[in-house]
Amino acid sequence: MSDEDCFFAPTPWDYAVVRMDPVAMVQHLDDAQALEAAARIQPTIYLVHLSWDSVFPFPGKPWYGFSASLVGPSLRAVDEERCISSDMCIPIFPNTAHPGGREPVRPKPERPFPFDNCYHWSFTDMKIRVIASPEGFNTRIAVKLDAYEDTRREEFFATDGYLQAEALKARDGPSPSVEDVEAAPTSSDETEDEQASIRSYSTFESSVRSAESIDTMTEMGFFGDPSGNIEFQPLVHLWLDIEARLKQEDIVSPVHFYEEIDAITQ
Repeated sequence: MSDEDCFFAPTPWDYAVVRMDPVAMVQHLDDAQALEAAARIQPTIYLVHLSWDSVFPFPGKPWYGFSASLVGPSLRAVDEERCISSDMCIPIFPNTAHPGGREPVRPKPERPFPFDNCYHWSFTDMKIRVIASPEGFNTRIAVKLDAYEDTRREEFFATDGYLQAEALKARDGPSPSVEDVEAAPTSSDETEDEQASIRSYSTFESSVRSAESIDTMTEMGFFGDPSGNIEFQPLVHLWLDIEARLKQEDIVSPVHFYEEIDAITQ
């Protein structure tokens, strides 16, 4: 592999395998107890698909930020509390099986996807920090989607977001709006200050519900940090030669990645 084949960072739409580095995530804390706990974690390898983060990468950085969508070896894990069903996923060709008949996304034919049992799981997008590699990243060997197929992936995710929101609304009922509270009849015994407090609380409650909805969509609850603190974003080693690094029977459920993240961010 020549230097010309390598880039300082992976590129969007690449499929990759990642492994979290718990020790590196806490090393800056200078906390012996945290280091000891991190060293006990035995991280495994997970299959992901990359998208750009909000910041364009520049060379010479210790890590590069990306958004990553987790790939699972089965239909989506059901989460009844969040109204997430097993069909909220997208097959990756050559896998064509889906209970709702969704057409698979198709990676570029020059580098076919090597596994026939994989799905993009909805509601698993997360921000990760990819540790810089001294050798760089040979993006020519990457399996990837083109722009059209990645747009299809995003459209399926958006559909699942809508279906989830409708299911939550059907189960829990719509959140009361500020207008509903303002239009509600009030007692003549209530002062203007008391009525203002009611409206203020309604606005606060609506904001909290909105934040909870966003957290559900991104599964940030697993991180314990809805503020997006960089220190809580997984710091990972990444490889693009997915077939060489991972066998089909060893592909692990994304659920376990969240468990690893939760263990290190406690």
